[in-house]
Amino acid sequence: MKKITIIIPVLLLLLCAGCNKFLDVRPDENTYEEEIFKTENGFTKALNAVYKDLTESTLYGEELKYGLMDKLVGYWQLSGNDVNARAIDNFNYSVIGVEQDINALWSGLYNAIHQTNLIIKNLPTLENQANYNIIAGEAYGLRAFLHLEVLKLFGPVIKQEGLDKTAIPVYRTAGKEAQKFSTAKEALAFIEEDLQKALSLLKEDPIQVVGRAGSKEDSPLGEYYALFDRRGIRMNYYAVKALLARKSQWEGDNNKAYDRAMEVIKELNETKAVKFVDPYTFWESTPDYRFSSENIFAVYDNDALSKYNRNFLSYDYVMQLDNFLYPLYYNGTGDEYDIRINWGIDEYSDTFSKFKVAQSDVENQNYNVFEIQLIALPEMYFIAMESKLQSNPTEALELLNEVRLRREMGALELESPREIANAFMDEIRREYIGEGFLFSHYKRRFHEIYKIGKVVPPSLDIFKLPIPRNEQIYNR
Repeated sequence: MKKITIIIPVLLLLLCAGCNKFLDVRPDENTYEEEIFKTENGFTKALNAVYKDLTESTLYGEELKYGLMDKLVGYWQLSGNDVNARAIDNFNYSVIGVEQDINALWSGLYNAIHQTNLIIKNLPTLENQANYNIIAGEAYGLRAFLHLEVLKLFGPVIKQEGLDKTAIPVYRTAGKEAQKFSTAKEALAFIEEDLQKALSLLKEDPIQVVGRAGSKEDSPLGEYYALFDRRGIRMNYYAVKALLARKSQWEGDNNKAYDRAMEVIKELNETKAVKFVDPYTFWESTPDYRFSSENIFAVYDNDALSKYNRNFLSYDYVMQLDNFLYPLYYNGTGDEYDIRINWGIDEYSDTFSKFKVAQSDVENQNYNVFEIQLIALPEMYFIAMESKLQSNPTEALELLNEVRLRREMGALELESPREIANAFMDEIRREYIGEGFLFSHYKRRFHEIYKIGKVVPPSLDIFKLPIPRNEQIYNR
């Protein structure tokens, strides 16, 4: 893989909590647009800026992964002197430090939405260029992904409140005007529309030929070009199809979610563009502990080494092993041969090694360790499996066992939907440590939260992150 230079458009970075302020147009923005969107290369740089921003520590570089999101579900030990950590453990979102972190999630995601809207606004100038479809498809797909992320975090608990509940603002243009809040149904309809556009535009995506880690230079498709290098770390054809399945699941449409997830599974079984990690690679010199081969959509984090040193080698994040993770991985539906135990979930480790990055990885260009997972192959199995829990528990168990077998675990023999549902929850908890996935999973299902020594009942106050105060003024 050639090194991709990431350039951050300066005008796109300044935001604050309120959308009126967040969408203020700087005096030089029009000049910037005229310059950056003159060429196809400029559009590519603008897209790269979106991906780069998503890797910031305030977003998927920490807080939306192993940071805030995973602190909420009890994966990490808490320091008795850390006021913010204690507040998070008790779902007290009003403590100043916690409130600031949550506001940063909102502003960061809407900042990225604004960037995609600037790209979409200027697409007509690119229309006759060779790679228009890829660039436009990425932009529409990213805008849909980002709106769905905001909805998952700040929107209603659809299972309890319904699709007609007021949810989030939807931004269809790059204008600075604050948008009224849409209902969950309206937001999901917009997300569907964007994803369908993206899918049509990306139907010739080379990921279907060269795979998630390949490049055009590795195939008969053409010469090297950064836009086509390692398509798995960009919005791509399979990512859009996977997002359609995720969107349908959040909408509560089990039949459509199942059909869409199975379509992704079947296509990937044929093309092998994305595939389950090979456990035997763990014994190689550069083991893929992040399971990057399973990433349908990821982002590339150039700062992964310093983040690992800062957060894990300094013991800011220490696993809650005794009486919490140990029993989950070794007892009950667990299995001592589970390859995820290699993440450091054993008596010989004191560091969570899933995100381990060494200087040698930088020097040897071990690109796997720099990926941040946003959508992965197991999620498609979990979506399909959950959709069949009640209507076809036998098929649900088969799908669950397929993932277990890929993790070197024994197949389960269960009969009742309740037993299968409990085993499913165990698997979700094992699979997603460090990925920021579990909190939104609990929210969507309005499920109790398992923590060390206690079970927290579900509530709307817990699952709906507070919308920044300025938004309540400007957007209502």
